[in-house]
This record gives sequence, structure tokens and C-alpha cells, in this order.
Amino acid sequence: MSLQRLTALRSLMASQPAVLTAYIIPTADAHNSEYIAPVDARREWLSGFTGSAGTAVVTAAQALVWTDGRYYTQFAQETDPAVWTLMKQSLPETLTMEKWLTANLPEGSAVGTALLKAKMQLVAVEKNLVDEARQLLNDPKPKRPSNPIIPLPLEYTGKPASDKINELREKMVQKKAMALVLTALDDVAYTLNLRGSDIQYNPVFFSYLVITSQSVVLFWKDGNLPGAVTDQLSKEGVTAVEGRPYDDIVDYLVRHAASKEGDANNSVWLSSEASEAIHVAAAGGEGVEKPLNLISETSPVCLMKLIKNEVELEGFRRCHVRDGIAVVRFFNWLHSMVDSGNTVSEVQAADKLFEYRKEEKDFMGPSFETIAGAGANGAIIHYTASRDGNQTLIQRDQMFLLDSGVDKLVQTDRRGDVTLASTHMMYHRSELGMSGYACTRSVYRSDACIPRVPRKHTGYASLETIYQGDSRVHAQGVSV
Repeated sequence: MSLQRLTALRSLMASQPAVLTAYIIPTADAHNSEYIAPVDARREWLSGFTGSAGTAVVTAAQALVWTDGRYYTQFAQETDPAVWTLMKQSLPETLTMEKWLTANLPEGSAVGTALLKAKMQLVAVEKNLVDEARQLLNDPKPKRPSNPIIPLPLEYTGKPASDKINELREKMVQKKAMALVLTALDDVAYTLNLRGSDIQYNPVFFSYLVITSQSVVLFWKDGNLPGAVTDQLSKEGVTAVEGRPYDDIVDYLVRHAASKEGDANNSVWLSSEASEAIHVAAAGGEGVEKPLNLISETSPVCLMKLIKNEVELEGFRRCHVRDGIAVVRFFNWLHSMVDSGNTVSEVQAADKLFEYRKEEKDFMGPSFETIAGAGANGAIIHYTASRDGNQTLIQRDQMFLLDSGVDKLVQTDRRGDVTLASTHMMYHRSELGMSGYACTRSVYRSDACIPRVPRKHTGYASLETIYQGDSRVHAQGVSV
């Protein structure tokens, strides 16, 4: 199956106006999200590798995936070794993607992505060729989710959306920017005090937001904003929100730039992590004679998230207490079951923890898929126990590792609201009559209020660094 999909992609690469010598398939979606929806899981569809991090490169003769040490075992289990090559980016002897392409492609090669500059022609491919390959094989990509938006009132957020927008406009004046383009889904959700469920385990919805001195434009679904959303925003002082279709963002930015063309004082502010398509459109589009100036740097919303208000801080505390109760109840149950000679499988353990958490107030769901690894399975990073086939049991004389998290919507007597992603690891040694609990770091995702910072870790050398690395992943690159 993987070879058939590669063959379809290679035929499309060869049919481009400028024949592509290589095509790069990242994991992230158009918003540079760490967690993605099935519609954007292109690398997974092409290779079969389901890990949450990795970049694929396809040439006429080779297919490779760069990923880190968390996924070496998983990659071997999920991909066809006759077709795919693992590039262990955690190892110093492994060439980076850029160096590999430079060493293996002839000078002047056309590469289908905007990542490289070393003696190669970077070609912007308007349509995603993996999506096109799916069409050729009569396996079209899933529909993009557009689940209902969930308004969060002031009692849950502690700060009205109008205050956030006014703060951003003040920063725009300081930057001399006429427009601010927000592309990260959590930035949009935080700014407008809205939430969604378009990506599993993440309270976000597919959207873009453009703010000027006089307007707020939300690109979502078909552009028709629900009454509950406009009513909520109006109550919070945001009365001039314009809804536009999600797919109109590029055309809108090009038209907006055209109306300001030639004015050197007009700048557009956007995140340096925004896609190349958004950068090009915001400047005026391909081939424009006088592109607008772009301020491409860290999103100001990321920095706003660093300062928590009292409602958020109190919500953190209440969430930790509530989830702590559920986790302690689970540990007590597990010890009682194993020490009394009852069998408990990895799946049963994960289900029991879910059961206890669900009983706590304001439970919204897991913040990621629970990792419950008994014995040797505990060494498999991001391991998921299968519900099919033989079940692995938690043994008295083996270590048991639990890595889990929960999303909570909390309204306290001080009107707190947070989403919690707290990671726990349990090392179970019941034959000694005790257990060791390693919980040196906890990460809280305050309704997508943690800024995204580039991750620099490439591997894990100890349990501490395993834990730290996982925490940073769950919090979109931030250890707290």
C-alpha cells in the first residue's frame, strides 16, 4: 500500500511544470499545529508512520523520514523497511534533511517546499501533492472538521475579549502595523475567549483572525458565525466581528495588500511560524511589484499568555487538586488489585483512571492518549496498549509506567477556568511494598494559553529527560 501511494506521488512530482526532484511532507498543518486532524495527516497516510513528530522526504528513488528517539521503535513497527528509511535525527552522525538533500540531489534541483536555500530551486506547489495522490487512488482525504464553537464567558476567563484585542491594537501602534494576522489556532481561541473540538485533545477550532484598528475578521467554516458566538463577543465589548469563510484567508490578504500597495508605512504583523502561503499573501501575493512590509516574529498573543490573571491562577490550583484526587484514587486501586493477586491489564488500568477522572467535576476528556506500559512496554515512548489480542498484565515484579493527562473546564468560587495537562509517571514495585512516583514537572495548558516555543531537545538520556521532553510536547514546546 505504501509503495502504491509513493508511486502516485512520484508521478505527480514528475508532472509538475518544474519537475520536482524532491518533495517534503512535514507533520504540521497549515497552522503549524503540533496535534493535527486526520485531514492533515499526510505524512501518516503516505508512510504509515503515526508518530506525532517527523518529516518525510520523497525523491524518485528514495523515501525517508526524519524523527527523534521517541519514535525509532514505532517507526520500525509501522513502516515497510523495503520502502522507507529512518533518519535518526537524535544521532550526531545522521545528516540533517538540508544536508542530505544537498549531498544527494544535483545542483539546481527543484524541491517542492520552501525550506531550503542551498543551491536548489524552491518551488511553491499550489496544491498539496499528497492530497492529489489520494484523489488518484480514489482515497480522498477526510473532510476538515468544523465542530460547534464553544463560547467561554468572562466568569471562566477572567479577561474579556475586548481587553485582549485593545491590548493587541496598542502593540500594533507601537509596531506601526496596520494589521495583525493570527494563524495559530490557540492564539485565535485565546484572543476571542472561544473554544472548539476540531483537533482531538485540543480545545481549538480551524480559523484565522485578522485584526486592524477598526475591524476584527474571523475566518471560520462558511463564515456564518453562530448567534451564541456573536452574542458572547458583543457582551464582552467586541461588536464589530465579521465572519468570512475559512478558505478565503489567502484571497482576503492579497486584496487587503493590494488596497495598500505602494504605502511604505503599511506593515502587516504575523507570526514567524505562519505558513509560507500566508506570508506571501500578506505581502501582496506572488510577483507583486511593491510588496507590503512584513513584521514576522513571535506572535504577541504568545507573550500575552505568559501573564496569568487571578482567575487563571486559581483555576490552576483547583484543577491540580481535583485531578490529584482522581490519580491518588487510581493508585490506591491499582495497588490493592495487584497486591491482592488480581489481574489488571494495561487497558484496564487506563480505563480505570479514566473512570475516576470522569467522576470529577468539569471533566472534559483526556489531554492526550493515556500511556500505560507494563514491563518492557514501559520503555516504548508514546506506547499505546492495544485493545485487541492478548493483553499485557501489570506484574508485581515489573515496573509499570503511567503517562497521562486530563482536560478540565473549571469554574471555582473565584471563577477559575483552566485546561489541565498534568503528566504523571508511576514506577510500580509492589514486591517491595512501595512505589516510587516521579512527578518532577507538571504542565498546565490554560485553555491554550501557553506560548509556543521551538523545541530543541532531540533525544532522551534518562527518565528525567524523558519526562521533561514529554511535558514540553504536551504543552506545545514549553516546560513549566
